[in-house]
Amino acid sequence: MSVLSRGLTFSPMRKLDKFDFIKDTYLFCRKIVLKLLHDKPMMSSSLERDDREILRDLMDLLEENQTGRNLTREEQQAINDLKNNKDFLIKEADKGGNVVLWPLDKYICEALRQLNDRNYYQQLPSDPTDYFQRRFTHILDSALEYGVISKKELEYLQPLVTALPSYLRDSLHLMQMIKDIQIPKGTLLVTCDVESLYSNIGHQDGICAITYYLEQQVNRDIQFDSFLITLLDFVLHHNFFTFDNKFFLQISGTAMGARCAPSYANLFMGWWEGTHVYPSPYFHHVLKWFRFIDDILFLWTGTQEECLEFISFLNQNNVNVRLTHTISPWAVEFLDLRIETHLEGDPYRTISACEKKL
Repeated sequence: MSVLSRGLTFSPMRKLDKFDFIKDTYLFCRKIVLKLLHDKPMMSSSLERDDREILRDLMDLLEENQTGRNLTREEQQAINDLKNNKDFLIKEADKGGNVVLWPLDKYICEALRQLNDRNYYQQLPSDPTDYFQRRFTHILDSALEYGVISKKELEYLQPLVTALPSYLRDSLHLMQMIKDIQIPKGTLLVTCDVESLYSNIGHQDGICAITYYLEQQVNRDIQFDSFLITLLDFVLHHNFFTFDNKFFLQISGTAMGARCAPSYANLFMGWWEGTHVYPSPYFHHVLKWFRFIDDILFLWTGTQEECLEFISFLNQNNVNVRLTHTISPWAVEFLDLRIETHLEGDPYRTISACEKKL
């Protein structure tokens, strides 16, 4: 008996359905990868380079909830009604992939409260686009005239970032880094988050950090480095936006959406580590130190009191780096992973990472 004769019909897969199918397949594969690496941490070292690239791509996929798959018709209608309600604003949270629902009046009130902080923002009398564009064009024309610009500059800062001692590419990279670590009994797992990193990097501090790393390069091109700092200075001092039909200039920190922002923040934090963290009198208690931009994980072999003293010491700086922290002897959450210690007999334990449950 045919399917049609039994009263069932099929329609071609819509584009949205096809996209969701591919996305869900990749996310399923990603979960399998995390499970395999948790159960068999040595597996990744035996993979070919192309396979490792594929694994990295899978790890980079965003964890997203399936849309509408497990909702009733009434629940889906309620979501649609909320989405179309002009009295509310739906935004993605800065971290964690969560959704934030704002009453529109409260959202505007909070935004204006932040924009009235003259330490970070300045209201402009008019649209500065044309003026900023002319200044930017002049910088580029001058660089072109003197032969400073070439195609190599597009990703110039990225190799500097990956060379940082604390650099983490992603969750998979962290799993590979900790797979063979044995930790002394009593080692503490510590995570720290840098409060509002992007908006708290002072322009001169950030430029000082970038200049420091450019000066460390072998066979450096001094003329190009000068051009790069000029561009960076321009980006930092000309970041403007509109809100409520008004123009604002960000006078401290960098915009999170700027293409250079992750590398800029990474190198600033690397400079802070080199000048504040590694030389500190407490750092000999740090067994391992890892960082993903503003998220830090380290293994501490001292006492909890000494760890708190170390964090307090790090918070005493004049470059606006302020850390919040979590300390545990057994488990912490970091990025999208749960990091755990396991008893392995005295005097050592092992450490592992697995995908945290939402």
